[in-house]
Amino acid sequence: MAAMQTPPPLTTPLKIMWWNMHFTSFARDNTYAIAAIARGGMPDIICLQEYVTGADDRLKRWLEEQGYQLYFLDFSSRGTLKQGVMTAVRRGLAHHAKTHVLREDAPMRFRAFQNRRGLVEVAVVLGGRKVSIMNVHLTYPRPHTRPMRLREFDVLRGLLDSKFKDTAWLLGGDFNFFARDGRRTYLTTTYQAFSGGLFRKTWRPIGRYNPVGSNLDYVFWHGLEASPRFALEPFNRSDHRPMVAWLDLPLT
Repeated sequence: MAAMQTPPPLTTPLKIMWWNMHFTSFARDNTYAIAAIARGGMPDIICLQEYVTGADDRLKRWLEEQGYQLYFLDFSSRGTLKQGVMTAVRRGLAHHAKTHVLREDAPMRFRAFQNRRGLVEVAVVLGGRKVSIMNVHLTYPRPHTRPMRLREFDVLRGLLDSKFKDTAWLLGGDFNFFARDGRRTYLTTTYQAFSGGLFRKTWRPIGRYNPVGSNLDYVFWHGLEASPRFALEPFNRSDHRPMVAWLDLPLT
């Protein structure tokens, strides 16, 4: 994606939302997502996971009408439908935007189409310094996906350890960490982190299966002098809570 003209440094807290929209509900009807985002105060950057194009695109059109620039990385497709991560940024705010593919192999045992994973990175200027806001959705935890999950995480860890080592960033989304996951241990011990709590899970079951909720959604950050302020929004048709961050100046 082409670089954009550098906008003036921000002087107010940056508001960021990460939210897994939930594929099944979202593909049929976008209106609940529009209501939830509007009620949340229209964040400066909106990072959505399981966004679907080609079915109901009212949210996409509405965000563009509200003055957002959209960046989308598709993970899978079938016919006219594409599902992946989408980041919406207020126009003029992004310094640059890039996509990073973590893997491109498919779980063909259950999914008869190509499947990949990755993230959308949007850099903004805060206090004269660039800060990258990243939106990711890692592969769901099933026995047959374990090799893919390990490969994509190796690439993600390599990005954080090399490309983003000396930069300020926030990485958020649906990580699909269950039980004693070594990937979660690595990230939570290496970087600062936010997620849900014992009685405020970020994910809840919608159907009759998997009756126990879990904290699948996280935000990790690095290179910030002051920690962001966070809040969890209520569930709204999705099986995930939106996570909201306020990023204040100054930065290191």
